[in-house]
Amino acid sequence: MPNHIHALVFISGNCSLKEKRNQAKSPPYNIQMHYANATAQKGRLSTVIGSYKAAITKYAYQNNITFAWQTRLFEHIIKHQEEYNAIAEYIQNYVARWYLDKYYKQ
Repeated sequence: MPNHIHALVFISGNCSLKEKRNQAKSPPYNIQMHYANATAQKGRLSTVIGSYKAAITKYAYQNNITFAWQTRLFEHIIKHQEEYNAIAEYIQNYVARWYLDKYYKQ
């Protein structure tokens, strides 16, 4: 899905942001996220999303990829395991149906 992303973000009060980052797997294109403002706003989801967007923007610029972020995002708090399962299945199925998207190009 080159025109947007889906992300499931897990927030836990049991460990620090640094510990969570150390548990994450490196993405295949080896982008390292920079958390310049993380100390000032430690634990804020907006800081994590902003850092992610900055890293992707930098990667696109460095690799001469035409790119722009959408100005808004949709967020939803998942309250039950069944709801999580349905959303995760939707995301998996959406990837399989990408060829139906109006922006799909072979």
